[in-house]
Amino acid sequence: MATEDSFPYEEDSFPYEYGSDLHRLWGWGHRIESLLAKEGHIPSEHDWMAFRPSLDAANAMMRFCVDYTTVIQTLENCLSSAEEAFVKLKDNRSEHTEFVMADRMDVLSSRIRVAAQLIAERTTGKTEDSGNLPEIEVNEKLLQTRCDGNVYDLTDAQTVGMKALVDANGDWVSWSGLEISKPSRVKDSLPEPLKELIETEKGKGYRLKRT
Repeated sequence: MATEDSFPYEEDSFPYEYGSDLHRLWGWGHRIESLLAKEGHIPSEHDWMAFRPSLDAANAMMRFCVDYTTVIQTLENCLSSAEEAFVKLKDNRSEHTEFVMADRMDVLSSRIRVAAQLIAERTTGKTEDSGNLPEIEVNEKLLQTRCDGNVYDLTDAQTVGMKALVDANGDWVSWSGLEISKPSRVKDSLPEPLKELIETEKGKGYRLKRT
């Protein structure tokens, strides 16, 4: 069985919380994608290290199977197809069996990515859409934000960030995408009452907390 370190990846690229079941599932697909993306890669008997799930990924699939049976069954079917192609590749290596192996791994990796996205969307929908957003007004001209009857003076970058959060209506926002330099410092320098209203998650950005 493959290990998590078979094909390492940069932590900054994690779309899901490190160590979570979604992270393990996504990491399995990412290993396959990384292998297929290697220049000059030709499918071989060593490819099992990529297309077979690690123990952590296999355990994550078992846990997800309780609530997402159809999604996990689709992954298991794709994995079975990859296993069949792998056996044929080992028995009779040719351009055809190499092509089929690469194709089956590509399909598997794409299904894993979609599965992770679907599960994440449904998991998010259960928890993130409940509660009320704070009532915040941002005055871009005066560089001020009003919240709970109090007015706070902000910098240009803080005003841009707060306006984006309000406009996002509880969705995640990447302050880096707003050309805000050093977003974490901008957030940390906000007045404490405003800073407490903002949630941060690596790979997603910032959003207003619901209460």
